[in-house]
Amino acid sequence: MLPISILAGLIPMFSWGIADFIQSVVIRKLGTYKTMFIANLFGLAFTLPFLLFFSVSIALPNLMLLVIGGICQTIAIYNFYRSLEIGEVSIVTPISASYTVITVLLLVLFLGQSISLFTFIAILMLVSGVVLVSTDLKKIKSMHAVRGVKESLITLMMWGIYFFILELVSNDITLFGVNFPATHYISVFFFSNISFGSFLMLFALYNKGIPKKSEFKDKMPFFILFCSTVLYTLAWLVLTYGFTVGDAAIITPISSLYPAIIVTLAMIFYKEKLVLNQKVGILTILLGLVLISL
Repeated sequence: MLPISILAGLIPMFSWGIADFIQSVVIRKLGTYKTMFIANLFGLAFTLPFLLFFSVSIALPNLMLLVIGGICQTIAIYNFYRSLEIGEVSIVTPISASYTVITVLLLVLFLGQSISLFTFIAILMLVSGVVLVSTDLKKIKSMHAVRGVKESLITLMMWGIYFFILELVSNDITLFGVNFPATHYISVFFFSNISFGSFLMLFALYNKGIPKKSEFKDKMPFFILFCSTVLYTLAWLVLTYGFTVGDAAIITPISSLYPAIIVTLAMIFYKEKLVLNQKVGILTILLGLVLISL
């Protein structure tokens, strides 16, 4: 049986990969703001019923952190959607997914979290594999001219900070003299989703992101966003649970491998062919997964 930290990384990896792939179709059809509005309307509808089945509670310092995290997540998701709308998926996706580097760096610098040599090498292999499998290296030469790169870099930074915040509120940690008591993963999931979901809805409304009446005639985009919300909800539940009982320095890099899923789906459904560096990337990812489980 796979260790909980690896499993808690793999499930979000597949869920995010599939959800992002099917959602990118809607983003290019309806635009960033309308997709943001509908997706988070579904997201809040999935989250609020948790109040009926679970007793959710959170300490004030943790709640304040999750509000800050909600702002970071709002900035990240907006820029990620925008990069998918205007940029090349093969470049912007792996850049955004590299947020693991920021998270691990923050864990080491602020929490003094140590990682073994094997884990360090595995993380480097996994991140390198993501870049290789998700990118045609010939395109990297012109990255400075590719639309969406700026947005994906902002996403990278904001997601890195957000995942660091999830680690703080999921465990009993004292930072700068402030104690952040351990919070049950259901409560972390609930309050984080309510936080960034509300921010994203307001942001979309402010930018007139409500679909027009004529756009409701085509039900397929709404069905796709419903399915992606189910996958995102599953991913966040597993992820927050994993942060509570597992090792964030392992969970984060594995979960960030979702671009490999997107590339695989594109190869199957869009008949895209893998170039040499993508084949090397797949092998690197497999070796990294083996090494990180040792």
